[in-house]
Amino acid sequence: MSSIPPNTRPETVSFWLRFEHRLQARAIVWLLVLLPAVTAGPQAHGLPALASDTPLSREGYFVLRWEPAPPEQEADTSLFLQQSQTPDFGNVQQWEVRGLTQATQSGLADGRYYFRLQDGESTGPATMVEVRHHALSRALQFFFGGMAVFVVLLASLYLGHRRQGGLT
Repeated sequence: MSSIPPNTRPETVSFWLRFEHRLQARAIVWLLVLLPAVTAGPQAHGLPALASDTPLSREGYFVLRWEPAPPEQEADTSLFLQQSQTPDFGNVQQWEVRGLTQATQSGLADGRYYFRLQDGESTGPATMVEVRHHALSRALQFFFGGMAVFVVLLASLYLGHRRQGGLT
């Protein structure tokens, strides 16, 4: 859609078209320059981004991963993985994870857990994982179903071997 004023002389029309194309070209260049900076998002003070393999853990375990620190930074900086049940990290448990790139968490009760990395002077963005275990009735169904298949398998092996004359 052109913004050429009505009743414009033909030589002026070509000026307006060139002007609009230059504006569009400049806008596209600025978008290409600024878009990667905007979409990259902040990475808190050089700390690697923390990610979970699943936002909802039904089995009770999950893996947290992060990019390794550069070797020159890793040697003189401690890196801690912090866990809290509140997003403001009011009550924190932490473990030193310098030199690691992942940590497996298990044994947590149902609830929401927040994790972040900290290197002593700066804190990375938090990630949340919800733990919601399968119901006990479902676990018992799987257990007894597996036990029934196992008993049927043992009985068929025993009876088949007995028919062959292997057992008396």
